[in-house]
Amino acid sequence: MSAPQPVQDKVPSHRRRQFQPPTQRPPPPRKGGTSNSNSKTRSSLLFSEHQTSDLAVSDSELIDSIIAAKTASEVDWTLRQALEGKNISLSTTDRLDTQQWQKQSNGCQQHGDDNKFVSVVKDGVDNKLPFSQLSLNVSSAVLRRMAHVSVLEARSKVDNSNDANYVSNHESVLREEMLVDLLKTLGVRLVSAHKSSSRDQGQPQQRQLGVYPLSDILQALAVLAPNESTRQKMKPLATIVVDLLAGVDALELYKLGPIRLVQCLQAMAKLQIRHPALQQRIYERLLKPDAVSKLPARFLAHGLSSLASLEKTKHNGIQNDEHGGSEKERKQVKTLSRAFMRRLRKRKLSEDATIEDLCRALVATSNLLELGVMTEMEDEAAIFGFTSLRTILDREMASSSSLLNPSQVTDLISSWASLTDQ
Repeated sequence: MSAPQPVQDKVPSHRRRQFQPPTQRPPPPRKGGTSNSNSKTRSSLLFSEHQTSDLAVSDSELIDSIIAAKTASEVDWTLRQALEGKNISLSTTDRLDTQQWQKQSNGCQQHGDDNKFVSVVKDGVDNKLPFSQLSLNVSSAVLRRMAHVSVLEARSKVDNSNDANYVSNHESVLREEMLVDLLKTLGVRLVSAHKSSSRDQGQPQQRQLGVYPLSDILQALAVLAPNESTRQKMKPLATIVVDLLAGVDALELYKLGPIRLVQCLQAMAKLQIRHPALQQRIYERLLKPDAVSKLPARFLAHGLSSLASLEKTKHNGIQNDEHGGSEKERKQVKTLSRAFMRRLRKRKLSEDATIEDLCRALVATSNLLELGVMTEMEDEAAIFGFTSLRTILDREMASSSSLLNPSQVTDLISSWASLTDQ
């Protein structure tokens, strides 16, 4: 007998897998390396890829550090550390005191007997922050944080100690210098984007600005406009931001969520900017069943106040509407104001609301009624006014000290009189 033959491989030769030597994979990018700009950070997921910066840290990490900063000096320090590729974490124990910061800040030194700080040049080089190197995401976050810092700074001026005076003077000058440079940089970017969107109107935008930085910029400009003089200065740039938001796709706009949309309305109301097309899209989203239920008492009150202010702006003709206020918009305002009132009347929401929130909502309801927005809703407005006033008075009586200032008392009396006369 012949020897057994070896078993043949029955797989056709043309289907046999050829041995392939393992290819060498490129090493993973080092954390903080230059390839970090392509990583899927929070900012790159939320915004367009072209807006991310080439810093050693991600946009999201830098924004978180900026939000945690409590003074203009800390914002300045964080940005300089990031631009130099250094660690940006600033713990409580690492915070610089005023004497250290005087040596390490961006050239602000005390000169003369007028006790003012002036910007100087170090080693013949302008030491201002290069905001143009930052992405729009970071720049908008810096602007919003600086606006909030200005509010905190105004509230802290009650301290009359020497250290507090030094910090106040230094911080004020530094904050103003940073805001001027930052607004110039953002202005160039926004004007360029606005011209491009106007030129390419009717065509899909290839490089659309993100809704989050636009929202941050709009809110910051409103915070930086506490009076009529500053409002007129901030309004031109804010109008451009509103136009850019109006040009964003509806699905992209709705990514802001109910609270941010109310904040956009609040900023537009404060700056006396009307844009019927944008307002109607925001109203449509807020009228969805899941929107009003997500709003805390504070934003329900702000929502009512914003609706009243925008209607008053239209009624007084402060701004000429290119598109005009349509009947659809009026119905939306009426329906939305009723939804805000009904939600704010709920016990849990009214308990969460502060005295200031309830006063704001009560005054706004009275104003909407006077403007004719609440036609056929007079009874419901009166009920809301009664429940709000009762809650305010109950808290006032339960408190050992008065919770109402004279202005609020006057507003309450006039608003209640207006509601009960209907």
